[in-house]
Amino acid sequence: MRGLLAFLLINFSLFAQEKILSLPNDALDLKHDYFDTQYIIYYNKVEAVKSEHFYYQYANPFLGKLETIDLKNNLDILLFYKEFSTVVILDNRMTEKYSIDFERLFPEIKPIFVGVNRLKDFWIVDEISGQLFLYTTTNQEMKKLYSGIDVLNSKFYNDASNFYIQNSNDITEIDLYGRIVTIEITQDFEEILCFDHNWVIGKVKGKIIAWNIEQDKKLIITDFDSTMNRFSIFNNQLSIVKGKEVLIFKLSYGI
Repeated sequence: MRGLLAFLLINFSLFAQEKILSLPNDALDLKHDYFDTQYIIYYNKVEAVKSEHFYYQYANPFLGKLETIDLKNNLDILLFYKEFSTVVILDNRMTEKYSIDFERLFPEIKPIFVGVNRLKDFWIVDEISGQLFLYTTTNQEMKKLYSGIDVLNSKFYNDASNFYIQNSNDITEIDLYGRIVTIEITQDFEEILCFDHNWVIGKVKGKIIAWNIEQDKKLIITDFDSTMNRFSIFNNQLSIVKGKEVLIFKLSYGI
């Protein structure tokens, strides 16, 4: 079946388990949700694959490149099309529920990042002003939460309750009420590759290292390779896109 990914399961170490997945030729990335459904991401299409009996897709050729997908709630899957400042919300069968054109509603902003929180409201980073907004879907209002973002040199992450701004090795956490916390990075990373509220993934002396923030423990994942171009963490799994392969590591310290 098209899009169904065969994978090879091998033991990488005592604590890190690796899957190697093969991407279709024209696919750009692969992500998965809490229920192990795989989402294969193309330029303007996404496929949801779990088994030969579970295959759905959504394509929209009119909104340009699919910039990001937020899978924290599989009943409200968020697709962000940066070129047209538009968000599309899908159900778990990849059927469109509704869309929001921010260029029409708020022409004064240009979203560079959009993510969803536990209230089904949106975190929005404005490229023009360098501000973080909370967009409430019930009354269609924008609330400013944070200013002074270096949008050219920052990476953005979110979970159900918090938003994170990473600039070099500095990480700032902002909650739904605008309260700000600076996360102290005690490890000497040459570069932070990706981050979530539990883990920081960084590069040190040619190795990819996972650092657990709460336990203050490190795990050597694998050797860094210049062909690795996408890094992401979801549900304690690290995904690395390397050419047409996706390396997936379970981040755990075992018993």
